[in-house]
Amino acid sequence: MRAHDPIESVITSAQVLDALPIVAFMARPDGRVAYVSHGWSDLTGLNARGSFARAYREVVEPTHLESVVRAWRDALRTESSYRMEFPLRHADGSYRYVLAQATPMRDGGAIVGWFGTLTDIDALKRGEVALRESDRRQRAFADALPGITWSATPDGKLDFVGERWSVSRGRERSSALGDAWLESVHPDEREAVFAMWRLAVATGTPYDAEFRTRMVDGAYRWQLVRALPVRDESGTIVRWVGVNIDVDDRRRAESAREMFVALAENSDDCITIGDRSGKIEYVNAAGRRLLGLGPSPFSREMRFGELFASGDRARLDAEILPAVARSGRWRGEVSLRGEGDVPIPVEFDAFEIFDARGGPLGIAAVSRDRRERARVESGLRLLSRTGAAVLDMLDYSATLSNIARVCVENFASYCIIDVRDAAGTWERTAAHHSQELQSVIEELSPPSAQHPIMRALEAGESSLNSVDETWVRSVGGSGDRERAVRALDVRSFVTVAVRTPAGEIIGALTCGLDGTASRNHYRFEDLGFVEEVGRRIGAAIANARIFARERRIAVEFQAASLPATLPQADDLRLVADYRPGSDEATIGGDWYDAFVLDDGRIAITVGDVLGHGLHAAVTMTKLRQAMQSAAMMHPDPNAMLRVADKTLRLIDPDGYATAIAAIYDRTTQTLTYASAGHPGPAKRDPIGNVTDCTRSGPMLGLRGDDERAPIVIGAPAGSTFVFYTDGLIEATRDVEAGSLRLHEALARDDVPNEPDAARAIVDFVLAGGDASDDIAVLVARIGPVAAA
Repeated sequence: MRAHDPIESVITSAQVLDALPIVAFMARPDGRVAYVSHGWSDLTGLNARGSFARAYREVVEPTHLESVVRAWRDALRTESSYRMEFPLRHADGSYRYVLAQATPMRDGGAIVGWFGTLTDIDALKRGEVALRESDRRQRAFADALPGITWSATPDGKLDFVGERWSVSRGRERSSALGDAWLESVHPDEREAVFAMWRLAVATGTPYDAEFRTRMVDGAYRWQLVRALPVRDESGTIVRWVGVNIDVDDRRRAESAREMFVALAENSDDCITIGDRSGKIEYVNAAGRRLLGLGPSPFSREMRFGELFASGDRARLDAEILPAVARSGRWRGEVSLRGEGDVPIPVEFDAFEIFDARGGPLGIAAVSRDRRERARVESGLRLLSRTGAAVLDMLDYSATLSNIARVCVENFASYCIIDVRDAAGTWERTAAHHSQELQSVIEELSPPSAQHPIMRALEAGESSLNSVDETWVRSVGGSGDRERAVRALDVRSFVTVAVRTPAGEIIGALTCGLDGTASRNHYRFEDLGFVEEVGRRIGAAIANARIFARERRIAVEFQAASLPATLPQADDLRLVADYRPGSDEATIGGDWYDAFVLDDGRIAITVGDVLGHGLHAAVTMTKLRQAMQSAAMMHPDPNAMLRVADKTLRLIDPDGYATAIAAIYDRTTQTLTYASAGHPGPAKRDPIGNVTDCTRSGPMLGLRGDDERAPIVIGAPAGSTFVFYTDGLIEATRDVEAGSLRLHEALARDDVPNEPDAARAIVDFVLAGGDASDDIAVLVARIGPVAAA
């Protein structure tokens, strides 16, 4: 079995992670970071190739550093996933929240490394803080409601005063109606206060004053009095609403005043107040806009039930009002009835209002429109999950399918990715929430020249499109596309260019919404999310093409580097087979070789360079040649491995390889071999028994002076030896199962006696698995051997 370091394997292909718009890092089992992508430099301005541990401590916000380090150590100790949110200093010097995640990579249960990412979540974090702050305002608003509320006619005469007037003044509420409230104002301020009120009434400006009023015990206490005019559609004042707050308790007064302004006419949330019967008495400006009620909703009597969309109207009586009556509050998500009966999803917070003595007065509700938040959340989920889809594999066709599926799951009713190569050949990847309708998309003819897809391909133009019958006839294109648009019930779609990191336009990405979607139309702000996905698709395609090219070069170089023929003799038949891995990143390091020494003995070498691609293929060639040269000078297996070890240290000080060197002596009918971390040959004796012949030493790049003596085993006529690289027995993803398959192949009389026994053995073993890694196999059959 060859030693395998997944950290080194990933770092060899690090340009994939470097090309992505995220920060990715790899750590060794003990937590030491071995690699961090270029995204780290873009994010922090620090060198990604320097001391990552020291740099990490420099940029984590100091008050969070201890908890960040402790959580990482806990993850290492418990061998569990790491997840932490904390502020990180960016390149511009500002601290922004990031999400750090790391997952252990295992081999047979043991952790062999860690893979992690850093994601900028500052906008989302600030959104959460804003939501919490808004909730705090709601509570403060609710606490402020029990203040002395009142209303007045357009000419400034009070026609209603809250119950707390009687409690605090010791007089009936009727004693404050009209202009009688002035009698409780301090005599020194009465004239000025009344003049200010008359001026506000005359000019229609909000009334804001502080003055002293007489309490039930005869003492005067400072009051903050705030009044706002309520206007109809023409702008005419139809009444005044106001509140009196005792400002001797300054903290409560300030909170009440701010909340009254912020959560009433100046609030972005819909605020409604109704009496105990459910009749609505007040809707603020934001609520009137949201519900399409116009400047004044009081031209007719309205009830709470009328605010709800038809699908949620029954919940008011069955769920919401009983919960408010039972516990004083209900919070949840409902749909209100917008203009044109369009459902509007909101976060609905309903709570009971009490008078000064704790008696119920009515119900107030604060509703927050979820559409914008849901749109942003949808876009953020899209970017997060497409980022994961891009990292999943190097096969860009599979990556495109993953991305299209992610778009449909998180952002769209359907998704189309059109890619066009230099020869003008189209490749389409599509996904739809309905499998039946997906086939409609896949069978579409090419779009017309004025179609948004062609504008994206030709000019890189991003577009937001609302679809109606006029659009279908003018832009839809051929008859089959018009029929498809109608069959798909398309309401809105966005199309953006797919660009490589170099800026080359290679395709177009389209996301569409149909009549079944919770929202029927995209907004201009959605284009940014889709454009980012288009860039990620372009990077995935560009990277896949790079790896495909490297794979092709490595395969060709590998084939040219392996021996064209193997030595043959009357008493020895050698056959070999090489299979490149199916994965682009797993090609280039395996070899086999056999040659005749001066004294007539046959030398055999098989090995595997850790790492892949063209670099591994070049290293493999040099090691094979080094072992040939060593054998010609000193035909000893250990001497061959010793020279290969020194050669590897010279050409690649950080490289490692496994190898086996063997010499067959036809005179003594023996096989002498030594191994450097490589599986030994499997042997079938003349009567059909199969055994593994192995005693492994340190791999190339790690060998010292304490060499083990070569092993000498008998090789009588009728014996068969199979030398192989570990890709053969790892093809089943279970090494023990792979070894059993190899033994089973050798035990059969037909397989080892095939003219091309190496290919027959590989085919037999691979019938139980998939060769994702390179495979090199050399079979030596000891004679007498029939002519091939």
